[in-house]
This record gives sequence, C-alpha cells and structure tokens, in this order.
Amino acid sequence: MTESHEPTARKRLSGGFWRRALAALIDWILVGALVSTVGAVAYGQTGGQVRVQQAVLMTTACAPTRTAPRGLELPVGFRIDSAVLCTSRFFGREVNRFVRLNQVQQSGNVITTTWRAGAVDLDGRFLPRVFFADSLTGILLLVGLTLSEGLVGTSLGKALAGVRVVDTRTGKSTLRGALIRNLVVYGLWATFNLVSILSAIGLVDLGLGGASLVASIVFGLAVLAVFIAMAFQRPDPFYDRWAGVQVRRR
Repeated sequence: MTESHEPTARKRLSGGFWRRALAALIDWILVGALVSTVGAVAYGQTGGQVRVQQAVLMTTACAPTRTAPRGLELPVGFRIDSAVLCTSRFFGREVNRFVRLNQVQQSGNVITTTWRAGAVDLDGRFLPRVFFADSLTGILLLVGLTLSEGLVGTSLGKALAGVRVVDTRTGKSTLRGALIRNLVVYGLWATFNLVSILSAIGLVDLGLGGASLVASIVFGLAVLAVFIAMAFQRPDPFYDRWAGVQVRRR
C-alpha cells in the first residue's frame, strides 16, 4: 500500500520542471542584470577597457564608416571594401563600440567575404584587449548558486519560485551536492568564461572575433540545454541524481 503511493508523494514534493525553470530564469536575469549594470558603469570609467558584449534588452546600431580605427593592424593585402561602426547600448547607455571591416573577393561565380573586427574607444582608437563584464556571468552563477544552495538550500530565484535544494537522504542542504549539481549545469559555461578572461589579460589570444565565437558557442549550448530539458521535463534531472539532491517545494 505504501509503495503504490510513493510515486504520488514524490511527485507532490518535487519542485517540478516549470518551477525549476522559473527559478533558473530569475537567477539568470538577476546575475545578468548585475553584471551588465556594473559593466555599463565601468565602460565610462575605464575608457571602454571594460564593456558588455551580450545582455538582455541590449540594442546594437551600426553605421557605415570610411576609415579603419587608428592602431588596428590589418593582414598584408587586406583591402577594405566596406566598414561599419557599431555601438551597443544597455537601457540607453553605451556599453560597447566596435568596427567591422569587410573585404569582398570573387573567384568565378563564388563570392567570399573576409572580415576583421576590433574594439574601439570613444575617440575611435583601436583597443587590442578589452574585458567583457558578461564573461563573469557563468562563473558567478556557478559560485553563487553553489554557496547559496549549499549553505541555505536555496537562491533568490528558487525562493521566489517556492523551491529549495536538499539532500535526498538527509533532507538538508549540502555543499557537496550543490557543487556537483552546479558544476554539471554551469561548469562548461564557466570554463568558456574563464577562456575569455584569460584572453582579456593576454594569456590567451582570441581577439574580438574569437571572443564573439566563444560567446556564441556558450549561448548556443545554453539554448540547446533548455530545449533538451523541455523535451524530457523530468522532476529529477540527471544532474540532481548524480549530486544526490532533489529540488522540492518549500
């Protein structure tokens, strides 16, 4: 008799897919808003050395320009056929400025476009290395959620969604379980963030194009993970089972 009611009880105690999804969305928005706000303030204070590359509600406008930024070295033989100067704004405040130079080549019926991009400051000078504040997002989520879930069993997003993370055996919060859980969820994102940070301080040479590629890969993986989670909608995803934890209603 007890066994027949166990699945129902477990389902009732589970946080459920949509509650967990809402909690994650709130946490992402809060951390993203914090990082973008700090990056927007630092952009003006550092002359563009610190900036924001991707943010919710950020807009980017581009306009043709005739000259390459001062200090940008182009490959030998690179011909500038067109160029655009792009400015990104977060709630009306400029947070990024870069130029893209295009070279169009035709071989028979095949047309190829080669481009070079570079970050520029407010005076139009090329900046060889810049730091994107949003490179901290994945790292902050990994560290912040591990500490909050491990110490108090919840985060601001989970508290608002009415769920908490507990050990499946003891029913209490655990740092070990929180670390394993968030390493699986945010570890790859944080790793790409770390590569971007190493590029900004000169230990890895990515350039603006490489940094954009890294950001695109991270975004694509995040979208893929969301679709996979929506396809299965399990109340106990594999990363919770591996960590020995469960997301339950408060």
